[in-house]
Amino acid sequence: MTNNKIFKNGGLTFDIDAYTQSVYDSKIVFSTQDIGTAKLLFTLRKDDVPLPLSAVDAKLVLKFDSGAKHVRNIELVDKVEGLAAYVLDDEEIKQYGRVRAALNLYYRNTQSMSVHEFTFTIQRNLIDQDIIPVVEYYIDDFQTLKIEIERMAAELQGDIDEITAELQEQLEHLKEKLGDLEALETKEGAKAKVAEALVSAKKYTEDYAETPAGAQEKADAAVQKSKDFVSGFQQKKITADTGTPLILNKDTSISILDAVIDNGLGMGTFYTIAKSKDLPNNRSFRGFFHMTDVSSDGKATFGWVYATDYHNNVYTNYLNNSVWSGWKRVMMEAEAQESKAQIAELYYLNAVGGDT
Repeated sequence: MTNNKIFKNGGLTFDIDAYTQSVYDSKIVFSTQDIGTAKLLFTLRKDDVPLPLSAVDAKLVLKFDSGAKHVRNIELVDKVEGLAAYVLDDEEIKQYGRVRAALNLYYRNTQSMSVHEFTFTIQRNLIDQDIIPVVEYYIDDFQTLKIEIERMAAELQGDIDEITAELQEQLEHLKEKLGDLEALETKEGAKAKVAEALVSAKKYTEDYAETPAGAQEKADAAVQKSKDFVSGFQQKKITADTGTPLILNKDTSISILDAVIDNGLGMGTFYTIAKSKDLPNNRSFRGFFHMTDVSSDGKATFGWVYATDYHNNVYTNYLNNSVWSGWKRVMMEAEAQESKAQIAELYYLNAVGGDT
């Protein structure tokens, strides 16, 4: 260890004694920002003198609130004075919460000793509020790995024994409830019932269920029927979905007659603003069109247009072989009657030689 490093030391003094083996709450608090600086210092004593640490491997077991478990080698700082140390690594310091730890000694003569169990706390720093600890199990060496595997195997065996005992208890309970195991279904009897059920199921399937080929045939027929049903409906509309005109022209540079031709075969309504291209006058128009034939490119070639302006003037236009005949104003009944009267009056005056 270099002398220019700074550490936040958490000192722990342990007397090796069977009477002091309860878990020790150290009150040590580190922060998740103590990266590379959170150090645990151990002073080990036996019979009021320093515990020699020659020919020994010291292991620190760390268990975090997240469920992660680490087994680490620790540094023997002074083997004569019984001093050891461990600096939490970058992953461990992020495992905020209460940490339960145990210091163990493994001697080269195969002896081992639990020094002490203790707890300390890693407090989550405000800057680390979004950190989620990673659950992992880390073991430094093969010997510790072996011990851990043996421990897990023992726990597994205990679980197996417990499950076996529960199953045995349930079996005994069934024996009591049923009275006599001979009354239970035999293997052969169960097979016979299964076979009978299969025969019944097969017969039901043959009587009522659809075969794959038959089901496909019915599905194809249903699809064709739906196509025929849809094809019987009118598939073009004379207005938009909202009821507004099918052709709504608000651009004076666009010809309403071209828009009708581009719409193709069928009927429809339209509205175009005043001063639009190809109108009979400069007013806005609304009306109806009916195209009866189209060219190979889908544009109308025959049909007619009926349109009115906001003065109730009515105009028609006829499309013949892609050529418009031109707008013609339709005379209203009142205008026709007035015109007839004027013509009759002129005819009379001419006949009698009156003033014209």
